[in-house]
Amino acid sequence: MAGVPAIVPIDPTLPPLIQSRSPLPRWLPVGSPDELPATIERALALKAAMAEPEQAQALAREAGRFDDYVALRPLQPTPAGDALPR
Repeated sequence: MAGVPAIVPIDPTLPPLIQSRSPLPRWLPVGSPDELPATIERALALKAAMAEPEQAQALAREAGRFDDYVALRPLQPTPAGDALPR
């Protein structure tokens, strides 16, 4: 929510059903320390893109869905453009 992409450590040795997957396309997973330099470069490029109005709106929509989730309100579907690609 601070307008910077999150770099998220993942454990690639875990089976796929146990691995955490964020629904946020602004999270950048890292499986090992040697991936950090390239991921940091991606994060800096993504941070610049996140300043664009449509990206700010997508982030605001995600924050609203998170608020609904925490408040136990019914969740609205994630717009196709906000979801992670499959």
